Amino acid sequence: MEATLSGMWPSIKCPSNNGISMWKSLWKNSGVCTNLELIEYFEKGLVLYYELNLLNALKKHGIVPDGRLYQLADIKQALKEEIGEEVGIRCSTNLEGEFQLYEVYVCIDKSFTTGVIPCLTLPYFTCSDEILFPAFNVQMLKKNGTRNSLELQVE
Repeated sequence: MEATLSGMWPSIKCPSNNGISMWKSLWKNSGVCTNLELIEYFEKGLVLYYELNLLNALKKHGIVPDGRLYQLADIKQALKEEIGEEVGIRCSTNLEGEFQLYEVYVCIDKSFTTGVIPCLTLPYFTCSDEILFPAFNVQMLKKNGTRNSLELQVE
């Protein structure tokens, strides 16, 4: 399981501890709210990652990780159309101080059986109306330590 998580759900913040503290935090803050065991929680999270395929959902709407600016509203609308519910978007800033897509928040039921559900509340993050969708490659880890990710919020 650790090898799978390292490949699909890595921590890329510096300094890295191979994701262990990030996974512990995810479990402590969200996983324990489910009726799932630790391993089952992360297995279900990975299944959901593949089922939602947020990159493909955005691609269907012409939004791709190419380093260009996209309207934040267009990103949210595209994801809502594809997964059926509103999402939260978290931005980070790159070395030039520009806002870029960092995380997508979706809400799921505690048992992971019904998939995506409406969020009771979405987290508020500061983003500009236009945000970069950076192309990702391994060298970027050395530059700015960010990567697009999926954050599961259990309601």
